[in-house]
Amino acid sequence: MLKDRFGELEKRIKSASDIVNKLQQEKAELEMKYEEAQRKIAELTDEMDQHRRDEEEFTTRVEGLLDYFVEFPENVEDDQEGGLSVVEPFTVEDEKELLLEADENLDNYMAQFELGRSYEKKGLWEKAIEAYHRAIDLKPDFVDAIEHLAFLLEKLSREKEASPLWEKVISLKK
Repeated sequence: MLKDRFGELEKRIKSASDIVNKLQQEKAELEMKYEEAQRKIAELTDEMDQHRRDEEEFTTRVEGLLDYFVEFPENVEDDQEGGLSVVEPFTVEDEKELLLEADENLDNYMAQFELGRSYEKKGLWEKAIEAYHRAIDLKPDFVDAIEHLAFLLEKLSREKEASPLWEKVISLKK
């Protein structure tokens, strides 16, 4: 009978020992997971800080552009729906002059950029956008054209189109 009790006690001790070993293994695994989580938190915190720095830089550049484009051209006003509309019509002579200049300089990125600026000053937003696109197509790293295009698109409440352009501006200026 004593031998049976010792055998049973021995089984319980072995079972308790197995449980302790399992708990120690689980503790070690949890400690590893905790350390991994801490590393991931540190990485995400660094990434978040970088995004904040990028946002500050982006905001500073946008504010600079806003200073550059202080007001709309005289022939443009806000419409009732928050958009922009041309108040005075663009003259046929003005358009002919700009089109002639564009046709003569289709392969000149700077001429296309200046054409875009002229259209923008006249309130011809879509034509300005097309001219800026042509300038960028001719010279993909032309930051001034990309910035003007991005700003114009934002001015027209087309943020989805402007956003990748701002990202490109930031990457080109680094």
